[in-house]
Amino acid sequence: MTDMIEAGISQYSQWRLELFQRMQLWRRWLSDRDLYHTRAEMRVRQILDALRDDRLYIAFVAEFSRGKSELINALFFAGFGQRVLPSSAGRTTMCPTEILYRKNNPPSIRLLPVETRAGGTSVADYRQSARAWTEIAIDMNDPEQAARALNAVTETMRVPLQQARDLGLNLGDQPGEATTIDIPRWRHAIINLPHPLLERGLVIIDTPGLNALGAEPELTLNLLTSAHATLFVLAADTGVTRSDITVWREHIVRNSPSGRANLVALNKIDGLWDELRKPAEVEQELANQVRTCARILGIEARQIYPLSAQKALLAKIRGDRDLLRRSRIAEIEQALSSRLIPAKQEIVRDNITDSVTELREMAYAALQERLRAQQSELEQLRIADSRNALVMENTAQSLRQEQQAFQQCQQQFNVLRKTFTHLSNQLYSHLTLADMDRLAAQTRRDMSLSATTRGVRLAMRKFFQTSHDAMQRAAGDVQDIKTFMDDTCRNFTREFGLNGLHPRSFSSGKYLREIERLEASHDSMMRGLRLYLTGQVVLANQFYNSAVAGVREVFVTASRDADNWLRTLLSPLESQLQERRDLLKRRLQNSQRMRSASETSHQRATALLEKIAITKNQLSELQQIFAGINQQLHRREQDLPVLRKRVLSGVCQEPES
Repeated sequence: MTDMIEAGISQYSQWRLELFQRMQLWRRWLSDRDLYHTRAEMRVRQILDALRDDRLYIAFVAEFSRGKSELINALFFAGFGQRVLPSSAGRTTMCPTEILYRKNNPPSIRLLPVETRAGGTSVADYRQSARAWTEIAIDMNDPEQAARALNAVTETMRVPLQQARDLGLNLGDQPGEATTIDIPRWRHAIINLPHPLLERGLVIIDTPGLNALGAEPELTLNLLTSAHATLFVLAADTGVTRSDITVWREHIVRNSPSGRANLVALNKIDGLWDELRKPAEVEQELANQVRTCARILGIEARQIYPLSAQKALLAKIRGDRDLLRRSRIAEIEQALSSRLIPAKQEIVRDNITDSVTELREMAYAALQERLRAQQSELEQLRIADSRNALVMENTAQSLRQEQQAFQQCQQQFNVLRKTFTHLSNQLYSHLTLADMDRLAAQTRRDMSLSATTRGVRLAMRKFFQTSHDAMQRAAGDVQDIKTFMDDTCRNFTREFGLNGLHPRSFSSGKYLREIERLEASHDSMMRGLRLYLTGQVVLANQFYNSAVAGVREVFVTASRDADNWLRTLLSPLESQLQERRDLLKRRLQNSQRMRSASETSHQRATALLEKIAITKNQLSELQQIFAGINQQLHRREQDLPVLRKRVLSGVCQEPES
């Protein structure tokens, strides 16, 4: 097990735990002070749900025979004392594989038969159907049985060429006399494996080579884009081949979401080791290879990490410190630790920052309103203390005027709600999934009527353009709602003295960019198809299914996010109106008691002064709580100088059993 990555994940887990605990304390604080209304509860739940997501995804991408599976073994599974993933010359991993751990499930490997491709159903849909998968139990006490079970990801079967085409496999150029071909036996694999890093949320995505990437659109359109870090593996003996550069450009650079860490490993440097040459000569040759690879990939040389995965695995199993140092595995471990964790933290931070700020603003506005009412009531008590009947009547009259003003405010709010509901429904109408499903069905009909590549592309282009236009209209609705709420809040502030009304913005840009990314990826994968010549209709349908699923997910996400945003826009107004309604009711009751209650005005004033002091203290507490949460939220990963120094110096602990 790599100490560096384990330390990084442990630190991330601690960061999440501390933030989670602070939010729970804040929720209790709000509840104890009667500030935990429905909107606040919804926001707190969203924050806590986001913090419960502990998954960290690392995707390993390479052409075959680059040593990718061996690198996974060396980075994560050396503690087992043997290879976990099969690794040998030639092709090994033949299907996309996810390695994770769910404690409620026994150790196993679940395999989805390649024949499921013929039905046009996506892998994501099959995840909900246990009967579709073949499951093989893994005995963690029997290394040989575990190795046989995991070897299933390498299995192939020989089928007629036409059957392979019917499954939508990208066969490439086949010899004219060929009538059969070896294809992967499985479409997808999920390995459930007890392991300290996997138990803490690490998910490893192991991908096959270029042909499989092109043949399973869901992998590049959806699965790889969910990774927080991607490790692209090259081989030192081959450098950057034409197929390598295609994988890099088409499947990593083009589909790389913002904030993701992309690393490049130059594997098999032990092939350059030569006892008949001086170490400096070997290092110079390796440096030249790194510079050449960097130039071809269009990145800086420092972004490439030379290493020997096979020697690193051997060194960790044997406890050979010198060999571990020569393998240079520690450098890629440090890079993964220093870039993976911040990438995940940034995603979590972006998901909850607005909600945390909104919680603070709602609580602050409610406390300010409470303080204003208490101070006004105290002033009325002081006036009442003069026992001036005329003043008492004026005070009652003032309260009645405030009550009338509140009624006017409530009436305007009711009018606002009607307009807001109309604008919201208009926004929802442009994000409805029913329209998206009808568009998808119409696109499929248009594709079925055209047997040519051009016809299919035109149908899909229309699908993407219509989807993009709908999202553009939704973006216009969002801007209209934001403008309406800005104007309304300014009016309520000016006319009724409400505070802290700053409607949160909502950006539709990321949804538009995701639709554009899906269209570019789909167009790239369709570029090599010639339907009327090769009959690759099944593959085109798979591209279609993955593209539609991706765009549909964009609309699902946009609709959910928009709904959450809309729910927050009225909550500050509702909260302050409720607070003002309750306080006005209490003040009217107090005004009546001023005439008949037995307690003296001095006692009432003393009680109010205590309440005012409590409210001011609560405002101070709120600022301190928010500052603490904000500081924890934006705390960056700290360096671990002692640990990193120990790892980089080649110190290797004994493998764990």
